[in-house]
Amino acid sequence: MKKMLILSSNMLRIVLRKKSYLFFFVIFPILGMVFSLLNNKMAPPRTLNVGICDSDHSRISGDLIRSFQTQKSFKVRRIPETKLGDGWLTTGKLECLFIIPQGFTNRVIAGSPGRITIYADKNEETAVWIRSYLNIYSKNLAAIGVAAGGNQVAFYRLYRDFQNQPPLSIQKLPDRRKDKQVVLQSIGLLILAIMFGSGLVANQIIDEKRTRTFSRVLTAPVSAKSYIAGNILTNIIVIFAQVSLVLILTTQIFRINTFISPLLLFMVLMIFGLVAISLGMMIVSVAKDRMQMNMYSYIIIVPTCMLGGCFWSVDMMPRFMKNIANFFPQKWTLEAIERLQNGDSPDKVLMDILIILAFGVLFFVLAAYGINRNKVYRAS
Repeated sequence: MKKMLILSSNMLRIVLRKKSYLFFFVIFPILGMVFSLLNNKMAPPRTLNVGICDSDHSRISGDLIRSFQTQKSFKVRRIPETKLGDGWLTTGKLECLFIIPQGFTNRVIAGSPGRITIYADKNEETAVWIRSYLNIYSKNLAAIGVAAGGNQVAFYRLYRDFQNQPPLSIQKLPDRRKDKQVVLQSIGLLILAIMFGSGLVANQIIDEKRTRTFSRVLTAPVSAKSYIAGNILTNIIVIFAQVSLVLILTTQIFRINTFISPLLLFMVLMIFGLVAISLGMMIVSVAKDRMQMNMYSYIIIVPTCMLGGCFWSVDMMPRFMKNIANFFPQKWTLEAIERLQNGDSPDKVLMDILIILAFGVLFFVLAAYGINRNKVYRAS
């Protein structure tokens, strides 16, 4: 134990002397988080391009169209029936197109919500957003129809009274879902920094093998296992300091709301840190030199972070890519954090944590196997 601590403190001094490491450990995730949040605040509100084809040509359908035109979230374009086949969605001119069918007014007067056909681009959220709005609107009309007993005169009298009601007092609430997603992507950059940082510390083994420092260390009464354990301990200390410092700066200095308890966020990131360390050791066990180590790190870390949701939300990806994301620990880490952001208790994310730990165990086993097969380590 004493030898391991001595080796760890020596490695820690070497790591801290390299200023480039400071960039990956602290500055990079802080800059990424601050940039993401500022970019989110400065970005203009998103407007949805909606096309509406009115086949009913009635007062009710006209009021429905005007209700869309008054919404700041929608940019409405009226589409004639003769131009429905002009590829509005495929060319990207519109994100959503819906058709008010002929007889829509008669159906709502009879007390039945009129069925409106909705076409949307590949973004599933677009159709859900529009469908939700239309369902509420048409159900309100159908409720008036039921109250009127299907009588057209009574319907329009009630409808006029409904329109003449004094406007409700509206209080706009902030869109926390978007803010949470931005924070989650910022944490994704921190996860990327943790993975590269653990690789940099593990790289110390490769460097000392190249300079023969590793061989000289082993001439002393120190085993290869103690040396590797010392490197792992150094990695744990570095990740502990990295995560602690980043969280303190973001939550206490920059006052960024992460929508999650800092302690819970720290614990989840530290658990992922163990996975990053085990992955770094696995790469070290097969890499012959620093060039191979860097190559393997980039090949493994960058694509898995992309598919695991560190750069963008997994929900934005096609179904087959979502299935692939399940094989990467980054996805489960971000999912656990997102669920905690949404108010789930820690015991509800226990399965996510166990899956993350399973990845760590797998990588440690593969690393141990690779180290045992490596003649350099085995000779000692």
